[in-house]
Amino acid sequence: MVRLSCLWAPLLLALASPTVAGEDCAIAVIVNLQTALPSASVADVRALYLGETTGIQSKNLRPVGYVAGTPIRTLFDTAVLDMTSEQFAEHWRSKRFLGSFQKQPIAFKSVPAVKKFVAEVEGSIGFVPCSEADASVRTILKLP
Repeated sequence: MVRLSCLWAPLLLALASPTVAGEDCAIAVIVNLQTALPSASVADVRALYLGETTGIQSKNLRPVGYVAGTPIRTLFDTAVLDMTSEQFAEHWRSKRFLGSFQKQPIAFKSVPAVKKFVAEVEGSIGFVPCSEADASVRTILKLP
C-alpha cells in the first residue's frame, strides 16, 4: 500500500503546484551560475544523488536537497530516484556501513535555503519547484 501512495504523490503535488501557463514543470534541477553545466539527464541526476558518481559531464558537483517529509523531497525521491524517502535513507546508511566515502546530499528544511546555497556555492546542484527557479541559478533539467 505504501508503494501505491508513492505513485500518487507526484500527481497530487503536480496538481496542487502552480505552474506557468503552457509549462509542464514541477521540479527544476538547478546549479550555481558559475558551474559550466548546460543540461543533465534524469539518469545523471539520479546517479549523483545516489552517490554512484561525483559529477555530471566531468563537472564535480555537491548535491543538496531537503529533509525527509517535505513535499518536494517526496516528489523528487519518487520521480527521480524511484524510491521512498525511507529507502533513500537506507541506501545511504548501507553505503556508509560498506565504507563509502561519498558524501550524502546536504539536507535543508526549506526551498529558500536550497536556492540560496546553490546560488552562493560554485559546484552545487539542487532542486526547487519550477516557480522558484530564477535568474540567481541555472536550470539544467525540468521534471514534470
